[in-house]
Amino acid sequence: MVQETVMSVCKNMQTLKVPVDQVYLIKHRLTKVFEEALKELETKLG
Repeated sequence: MVQETVMSVCKNMQTLKVPVDQVYLIKHRLTKVFEEALKELETKLG
């Protein structure tokens, strides 16, 4: 799992041409947003 994450980050860095810390920061922020949206949707759908 760790190796997959590292490879994914490296691929994103190369594709987006951004520093590794920015990739992790964006991932952290988006994960929180998606998790909150998913919880809200699950609550609405019951």
